[in-house]
Amino acid sequence: MSPLIRYKKDYVTIIPLEAPPVSGDIVLFADFTRDRYVMHRVWKVRKGEALTWGDNCDRTDGWIPLDKIWGKALQVERGRKTIQMNARKGLLWASFWHKAGRVYRFVFRIKKAVLRRMKQIVF
Repeated sequence: MSPLIRYKKDYVTIIPLEAPPVSGDIVLFADFTRDRYVMHRVWKVRKGEALTWGDNCDRTDGWIPLDKIWGKALQVERGRKTIQMNARKGLLWASFWHKAGRVYRFVFRIKKAVLRRMKQIVF
């Protein structure tokens, strides 16, 4: 879920699902095919399933049954800052990344790769 949630730096508060997730929610589920836990944003919801997609991923995870989703993110703690996922700022961030689509993610990834390469050349 980078850049919103930084791996091994931010703390995420997860609550159990009481109702089906809505588009834009960040959910936690187990990916047993790769033996790991995944936290990605819900892209679409249909009868009994949710299509999830990470903010920094090229493709979706596929349709996940709702009974396999363990919970959704309530807040992210970054140092002394707390970002509420249901607050206006959290929803704006979710809306931006949800609607940005592949083009923006591709541009951000290219920019990051170019900067990394320039850093290797200079240093």
